[in-house]
Amino acid sequence: MIRSFIGATCLSLVFAFAEASEVRENKELAVSSEAPLERAKDLINNIVQDNNQYSELENTKHYVPFMNSQTPRATMVYCSDSRVQTLNFTQTPENDLFTVRNIGNQLATAEGSVDYGVNILKTPVLIFVGHSDCGAIKAAVQDYGNLSDPVKKELGTLDVNKGGDVNKEIVNNVHNQVDRAMKLFEGRVKDGGLVILGAIYDFRNDFKHGMGKLVFVNVNGVKDCAQIEKDSILTDIPNVHIGVSCAQPVR
Repeated sequence: MIRSFIGATCLSLVFAFAEASEVRENKELAVSSEAPLERAKDLINNIVQDNNQYSELENTKHYVPFMNSQTPRATMVYCSDSRVQTLNFTQTPENDLFTVRNIGNQLATAEGSVDYGVNILKTPVLIFVGHSDCGAIKAAVQDYGNLSDPVKKELGTLDVNKGGDVNKEIVNNVHNQVDRAMKLFEGRVKDGGLVILGAIYDFRNDFKHGMGKLVFVNVNGVKDCAQIEKDSILTDIPNVHIGVSCAQPVR
């Protein structure tokens, strides 16, 4: 579904960024004591250097296929949380993923962007990705009346249970987003032009599939693990992770 091949150039890029990341980690303690503008300058320097490294690794031919148009294969909606990044899901995101980000990985606050990906760019896949330790869900299950009005407005569109278990509500929220999208894009799904998926990116192993795994919990509104494994687009995909509350989750 999403490209798994990583060319030599991409591997070089990964190593380059890993080296840059190690440098930043070594500076973490020093940076934490810097003034805000010093930290900002350090960040901007990192962005400039990383961008220069990337552009030097890629030759002109790399950009030619998407210079004048985009043809992504998936519209992906995931949380603004800084711990969740596109490279967690694919090493070749350019012209492959049309990404939409907001707090709570939700449809309601980004319907125009999602609609653009599905109906204008005609992506055959729409994926909603929740994640472990989601701050939006943690806030939404509590009293968030002391937060700013813009934040309250976005949290208010999350249909979660007050006082509910955070992990359960993270999954519940993903199901809710898929259900809403199924109503909005019902025609595309029925015509076979779109599949809508719900998943959890678990960087803490809260859902017991392994740290950092992407775990699918919903396919076109179907939540039953056995049914998803037996008869869905995920069937026969090697090493796919399915389900977090099933009697026997597929690993």
